[in-house]
Amino acid sequence: MAGVIELRGAIKKKVSLLNNRNLSADDEITITNGATEGIYSTIAALITTGHEVITF
Repeated sequence: MAGVIELRGAIKKKVSLLNNRNLSADDEITITNGATEGIYSTIAALITTGHEVITF
């Protein structure tokens, strides 16, 4: 789940106004409960069995 569509839409509008970027609320904006969840979800999506990961 990428987050509440209304919140993603509001973020899209603010980024468009402040940074002059046109993002897709459906494909390019994801809402998480915190940084740890966001980092974990990103790493879990990119790492597969056999990859070596070093954290510090």
